[in-house]
Amino acid sequence: MAGWSAREIIAEFRHSGAISHPSAQRFHARTSLQERTFAWLLELEIIRQPTPGRYYLDEEALAARNATRIFE
Repeated sequence: MAGWSAREIIAEFRHSGAISHPSAQRFHARTSLQERTFAWLLELEIIRQPTPGRYYLDEEALAARNATRIFE
């Protein structure tokens, strides 16, 4: 499930500045693939939900997962 869609979602969070609990933002998937990929990133705890409906990118969790090379 890794691949372009996951990289796209990660890039969106970085671009919007949603990279910490205080900067968490809403996310709206544009396609069903993006919706499934977003759910997968939540499951991996790369995307976090500190409050209902607000999300941010956990860069540390992503770095740890990148050690397994799934996002290259």
